Amino acid sequence: MIRIKKDHLAESSTLTMAGQLTSNLFYNDDGTKNRDEYYSQSGLGVLNVRYEQDEVKQVELLNPVGMQVQAFDNIDGFTQWWLKNDFSKNGLLVGSIENEQYRQLLQVTQGEPIALTTGAVADSDDFKTWATGLSKQQYLVDNYETEMKIIKLLNQPLTISLLDPRNLPVSLGTPLGDVK
Repeated sequence: MIRIKKDHLAESSTLTMAGQLTSNLFYNDDGTKNRDEYYSQSGLGVLNVRYEQDEVKQVELLNPVGMQVQAFDNIDGFTQWWLKNDFSKNGLLVGSIENEQYRQLLQVTQGEPIALTTGAVADSDDFKTWATGLSKQQYLVDNYETEMKIIKLLNQPLTISLLDPRNLPVSLGTPLGDVK
């Protein structure tokens, strides 16, 4: 939903398919962003993002009744806080073990890791270092040979599952290029 005021965009709203408001973006008279407001399923505000000259100035976290409880100078500050304090600790984080950002995310969050691993990655000189950095030894591998490599390399209790590319959506099957 869009609202025009005096020949310029004043507000843009995002609604769910059921018509429930999820966010509003308000604009200044010169067309730059003023603020974003995000709402919970109950309709209460949960997050505000304030702008100056279209640049994020402040991110405000709201409590369940809509009162500001925390403020951050940028999106990164909010994201880091959220990962440390509010990210689901019951989740499983699936990612490629060789991906530095994935390993950093695991250090910040409390979720359990599941490392996607191919034979080429298991042959890497860094594989053992990466593996010992994981809080739990759980792997998804591209084939039986990779499974055996990991078992021999790590020589410890492991949980390993084979990816069956025939049963995966294309988007999940793509990263493991050498699947046989």
